[in-house]
Amino acid sequence: MPVYWISFADAARPVGQKFLGVVIIEAASEAAALEEASHAGVHPGGDPTFEELSEPLPPRDWFNRLLDGKASRDANRAMCKLRQAEDDDDD
Repeated sequence: MPVYWISFADAARPVGQKFLGVVIIEAASEAAALEEASHAGVHPGGDPTFEELSEPLPPRDWFNRLLDGKASRDANRAMCKLRQAEDDDDD
């Protein structure tokens, strides 16, 4: 099943306050991912932007929660480290 990185933003907010957070969620489709985020209480509103993630995925403790700016950067770094380790193993 696909895993989505959903970034939420509100263009009507002032500069520096537009970013509302990120949710990493496993769902059958983008629409299902939004529904699941709402059901889980982690949909902050605003406009979603979707990216389907590929392997290696971030650790499961990053899933199904609203990540602020720092936490989303940390999750991204974790994925980058996993990819780098995977690339190093291929050498």
